[in-house]
Amino acid sequence: MSDKIGGLWSLWRVSLQTTAGREQRFFPLFVSGDGRVLGPTARTIGIADRSAGRIIRDEGDLDGSDAADAYERCRRAAEAQGATVFDELAASHRESVDRERRKGILAFASRKRAIDRLGLPQVRAHRLRQLAEEERAWQTELAVREAALPDLAAVILLRIQQESAGG
Repeated sequence: MSDKIGGLWSLWRVSLQTTAGREQRFFPLFVSGDGRVLGPTARTIGIADRSAGRIIRDEGDLDGSDAADAYERCRRAAEAQGATVFDELAASHRESVDRERRKGILAFASRKRAIDRLGLPQVRAHRLRQLAEEERAWQTELAVREAALPDLAAVILLRIQQESAGG
Protein backbone atom coordinates (compact mmCIF):
# COMPACT_ATOMS: atom_id res chain seq x y z
CA MET A 1 0.00 0.00 0.00
CA SER A 2 1.30 3.39 -0.89
CA ASP A 3 2.14 5.81 1.88
CA LYS A 4 0.44 8.44 -0.27
CA ILE A 5 -2.99 6.93 0.44
CA GLY A 6 -5.12 8.80 2.92
CA GLY A 7 -8.79 8.64 3.72
CA LEU A 8 -11.35 6.70 5.71
CA TRP A 9 -11.31 2.92 6.04
CA SER A 10 -14.34 1.18 7.52
CA LEU A 11 -15.81 -2.26 8.01
CA TRP A 12 -19.56 -2.61 7.49
CA ARG A 13 -22.10 -5.29 8.35
CA VAL A 14 -25.09 -5.84 6.08
CA SER A 15 -27.75 -8.01 7.63
CA LEU A 16 -31.18 -9.32 6.80
CA GLN A 17 -33.33 -10.03 9.86
CA THR A 18 -36.11 -12.59 9.43
CA THR A 19 -38.21 -14.66 11.79
CA ALA A 20 -35.82 -17.54 11.07
CA GLY A 21 -32.80 -15.54 12.23
CA ARG A 22 -30.27 -13.13 10.81
CA GLU A 23 -28.05 -13.52 7.78
CA GLN A 24 -25.14 -11.14 7.67
CA ARG A 25 -22.11 -10.31 5.63
CA PHE A 26 -19.21 -7.94 6.18
CA PHE A 27 -17.35 -5.79 3.67
CA PRO A 28 -14.51 -3.26 3.90
CA LEU A 29 -14.75 0.20 2.42
CA PHE A 30 -12.13 2.84 1.73
CA VAL A 31 -13.05 6.42 0.83
CA SER A 32 -10.01 8.41 -0.23
CA GLY A 33 -9.44 12.00 0.81
CA ASP A 34 -10.75 13.17 -2.56
CA GLY A 35 -13.97 11.15 -2.14
CA ARG A 36 -13.22 8.18 -4.40
CA VAL A 37 -14.26 4.71 -3.22
CA LEU A 38 -11.27 2.40 -3.69
CA GLY A 39 -12.34 -1.24 -3.43
CA PRO A 40 -8.96 -2.96 -3.77
CA THR A 41 -7.44 -0.55 -1.25
CA ALA A 42 -10.24 -1.35 1.20
CA ARG A 43 -9.55 -5.08 0.96
CA THR A 44 -5.78 -4.88 1.24
CA ILE A 45 -5.19 -2.05 3.67
CA GLY A 46 -4.77 -4.18 6.80
CA ILE A 47 -2.69 -6.84 5.07
CA ALA A 48 -0.41 -4.28 3.44
CA ASP A 49 0.26 -2.42 6.67
CA ARG A 50 1.20 -5.59 8.52
CA SER A 51 3.32 -7.05 5.75
CA ALA A 52 5.18 -3.78 5.13
CA GLY A 53 6.03 -3.52 8.80
CA ARG A 54 4.37 -0.12 9.04
CA ILE A 55 3.18 0.99 12.40
CA ILE A 56 -0.22 2.56 12.58
CA ARG A 57 -0.05 5.47 14.98
CA ASP A 58 -2.97 6.85 16.89
CA GLU A 59 -3.24 10.41 15.66
CA GLY A 60 -6.28 11.16 17.80
CA ASP A 61 -10.00 10.76 17.43
CA LEU A 62 -12.34 12.66 15.20
CA ASP A 63 -15.09 14.32 17.13
CA GLY A 64 -18.04 16.62 16.67
CA SER A 65 -18.95 17.65 13.15
CA ASP A 66 -15.72 16.14 11.71
CA ALA A 67 -16.72 12.72 13.01
CA ALA A 68 -20.32 13.12 11.80
CA ASP A 69 -19.12 14.21 8.33
CA ALA A 70 -16.69 11.29 8.11
CA TYR A 71 -19.40 8.83 9.13
CA GLU A 72 -21.90 10.25 6.64
CA ARG A 73 -19.36 10.10 3.75
CA CYS A 74 -18.66 6.48 4.58
CA ARG A 75 -22.34 5.65 5.15
CA ARG A 76 -23.35 6.98 1.71
CA ALA A 77 -20.59 4.97 0.05
CA ALA A 78 -21.45 1.88 2.14
CA GLU A 79 -25.10 2.09 1.11
CA ALA A 80 -24.06 2.06 -2.55
CA GLN A 81 -21.48 -0.71 -2.09
CA GLY A 82 -23.67 -2.71 0.28
CA ALA A 83 -26.68 -2.74 -2.06
CA THR A 84 -25.19 -5.65 -3.98
CA VAL A 85 -24.49 -7.57 -0.78
CA PHE A 86 -28.02 -6.90 0.46
CA ASP A 87 -29.50 -7.99 -2.89
CA GLU A 88 -27.59 -11.29 -2.61
CA LEU A 89 -28.90 -11.87 0.93
CA ALA A 90 -32.47 -10.99 -0.09
CA ALA A 91 -32.32 -13.27 -3.15
CA SER A 92 -31.03 -16.14 -1.03
CA HIS A 93 -33.85 -15.57 1.47
CA ARG A 94 -36.49 -15.47 -1.29
CA GLU A 95 -35.13 -18.69 -2.81
CA SER A 96 -35.26 -20.39 0.59
CA VAL A 97 -38.88 -19.33 1.16
CA ASP A 98 -39.81 -20.36 -2.40
CA ARG A 99 -38.25 -23.82 -1.86
CA GLU A 100 -40.17 -24.19 1.37
CA ARG A 101 -43.38 -23.10 -0.36
CA ARG A 102 -42.93 -25.65 -3.17
CA LYS A 103 -42.21 -28.44 -0.68
CA GLY A 104 -45.24 -27.50 1.42
CA ILE A 105 -47.58 -27.36 -1.55
CA LEU A 106 -46.47 -30.83 -2.61
CA ALA A 107 -46.80 -32.18 0.94
CA PHE A 108 -50.34 -30.81 1.39
CA ALA A 109 -51.40 -32.11 -2.04
CA SER A 110 -50.03 -35.55 -1.15
CA ARG A 111 -51.85 -35.57 2.19
CA LYS A 112 -55.08 -34.49 0.47
CA ARG A 113 -54.80 -37.36 -2.03
CA ALA A 114 -54.23 -39.83 0.83
CA ILE A 115 -57.27 -38.50 2.75
CA ASP A 116 -59.44 -38.70 -0.39
CA ARG A 117 -58.67 -42.43 -0.71
CA LEU A 118 -59.32 -43.60 2.84
CA GLY A 119 -62.24 -43.70 5.26
CA LEU A 120 -65.93 -42.95 5.32
CA PRO A 121 -67.18 -39.78 3.60
CA GLN A 122 -67.85 -38.00 6.93
CA VAL A 123 -64.38 -38.91 8.23
CA ARG A 124 -62.78 -37.74 4.95
CA ALA A 125 -64.69 -34.44 5.13
CA HIS A 126 -63.54 -33.89 8.73
CA ARG A 127 -59.92 -34.68 7.87
CA LEU A 128 -60.05 -32.43 4.79
CA ARG A 129 -61.32 -29.54 6.96
CA GLN A 130 -58.46 -30.12 9.42
CA LEU A 131 -55.98 -30.24 6.56
CA ALA A 132 -57.36 -26.99 5.11
CA GLU A 133 -56.94 -25.30 8.51
CA GLU A 134 -53.35 -26.59 8.77
CA GLU A 135 -52.62 -25.31 5.27
CA ARG A 136 -54.03 -21.84 6.05
CA ALA A 137 -51.92 -21.67 9.23
CA TRP A 138 -48.85 -22.78 7.27
CA GLN A 139 -49.49 -20.15 4.56
CA THR A 140 -49.84 -17.45 7.22
CA GLU A 141 -46.59 -18.54 8.87
CA LEU A 142 -44.82 -18.60 5.51
CA ALA A 143 -46.05 -15.08 4.73
CA VAL A 144 -44.56 -13.92 8.05
CA ARG A 145 -41.26 -15.63 7.19
CA GLU A 146 -41.12 -13.80 3.87
CA ALA A 147 -40.79 -10.46 5.65
CA ALA A 148 -37.19 -9.35 6.05
CA LEU A 149 -35.68 -6.23 7.58
CA PRO A 150 -32.41 -4.91 6.16
CA ASP A 151 -29.73 -3.33 8.33
CA LEU A 152 -26.44 -1.61 7.57
CA ALA A 153 -24.11 -0.96 10.49
CA ALA A 154 -20.58 0.35 10.78
CA VAL A 155 -18.37 -2.02 12.75
CA ILE A 156 -15.30 0.21 12.75
CA LEU A 157 -14.20 3.41 11.03
CA LEU A 158 -10.57 4.49 10.89
CA ARG A 159 -8.93 7.59 9.49
CA ILE A 160 -5.76 6.81 7.57
CA GLN A 161 -3.47 9.75 7.03
CA GLN A 162 -0.81 10.04 4.39
CA GLU A 163 2.68 9.78 5.80
CA SER A 164 4.37 13.10 6.04
CA ALA A 165 7.74 13.71 4.41
CA GLY A 166 9.40 13.51 7.81
CA GLY A 167 8.26 9.88 8.35
